Amino acid sequence: MAFRLAGYLLPALLPVRNGLLPRLPDVAKAMVPLGRLVLSSQRLLFVANFNGIFQVSVVSRSAVRLAYHLLKWAGDEPSKASASRFRKILDHARRQRRRDLLTTIVGNSNGTVVEGPFTGITFSTATCQHDVYIGAKLLGFYEREIQDLLLSWQGKSFDAIVNVGSASGFFALGSSKLLQPRQIWAVDIEEAELKICQENFALNKLDGVVHYRSAMNAQELADIASEHPKTLIISDCEGFEAEIFTSETAASLKTAHLIIECHDFVDPAITRTLKDLFSESHDLTIIEEGSRDPNGSEHLRSLSSNDRWLVISEDRPETMHWLIATPKT
Repeated sequence: MAFRLAGYLLPALLPVRNGLLPRLPDVAKAMVPLGRLVLSSQRLLFVANFNGIFQVSVVSRSAVRLAYHLLKWAGDEPSKASASRFRKILDHARRQRRRDLLTTIVGNSNGTVVEGPFTGITFSTATCQHDVYIGAKLLGFYEREIQDLLLSWQGKSFDAIVNVGSASGFFALGSSKLLQPRQIWAVDIEEAELKICQENFALNKLDGVVHYRSAMNAQELADIASEHPKTLIISDCEGFEAEIFTSETAASLKTAHLIIECHDFVDPAITRTLKDLFSESHDLTIIEEGSRDPNGSEHLRSLSSNDRWLVISEDRPETMHWLIATPKT
């Protein structure tokens, strides 16, 4: 009987996709930790928690009572598999809530960056609809460490910028706006992202010749740097940095400025390898991922604490860092 009641209750509270909703006994067990909080908060935390994460607009008193008894009845600890399935449900719900919040932020900003060094950059409708980090970008939070670095380099004269892992063009656009290079290369393996990137460049009418590439190997990158000695390379390629920066081509990059996001969670040796590669030709600095303060944004003041943090989250698997390499000569 309890599971029959749960069958009516849980779909109303949880997002359901094929293969995502686990068996009800597993769900019940996985919800036990939450249930314990419910018991200590006289059922009210259950409503607050689900209302905050899932943004359930109406949770009837009867549904709350059913959930209360289900959690109380479910038993002790869930299995690891059950807990993993429930975490997936929570993650899906979190993403759905963020999409709802981003719709409002995009509408209020008209898809234009309103805070930070990239203020004034406008993104296409496709970007705003599909980029889950568009809120952090429009409000100036996304990888703010690198935005500030680019701003500090505004006096430098770059012949070319190569953005490896450009996606829809956030840093290709922002660096082009701040540094005004003669040529820009936007490189991404996703053709759909490159198409959106092209739309964004057309929308912003920035100077410079833009080249769109779906692939670039180490030698091709080295050839660009050789042809354009004052090149800035911005790399965010999810572990591919170990293949695009090699000992065979490092000498060709000796006059280039490098901003490399190091994905050590893919390969723990990446940062160490890159340091060894460029230590003789470049001055090296590590920039660690810093803190964010959504409370300082006037555009987030009307949101709850949970929602403010959700909007600016970059979903990092661990604290990230960048290797900054500036030429010694």
